[in-house]
Amino acid sequence: MDRMRAYVSTSFNYALSPLSAFADLLNKKGGYCLVVSSGYVDSVELDFPHYLCSKAAIEMLAVFAAKKYKKTKYLIVRPPKMLIGCWQHERDGSIGNRRKGLLEVIGNQRRPCANIFR
Repeated sequence: MDRMRAYVSTSFNYALSPLSAFADLLNKKGGYCLVVSSGYVDSVELDFPHYLCSKAAIEMLAVFAAKKYKKTKYLIVRPPKMLIGCWQHERDGSIGNRRKGLLEVIGNQRRPCANIFR
């Protein structure tokens, strides 16, 4: 649990720090805040709860910020579930070959994978 707590805390702070620094300016200018989440947030995967918890917390941070900073537009993008080898150490360079396929998957989405809200 300590490792999970540390992962979630670190991930959350990576999103909170820039949002805290720029929230007032974004709101003043009516700017956009982009949050990249994951399609995994919609499911419960036993293999990586730390990842799901951090993504859910970051999404809720954006929801909170949208209520507080009403002139800023917030975009939460949830790309579809993809196996890209991030959890494996690959030395053969095959992940480079996968990038093209991932771009094709993202580019051929038939359903929206983003929510825009104020």
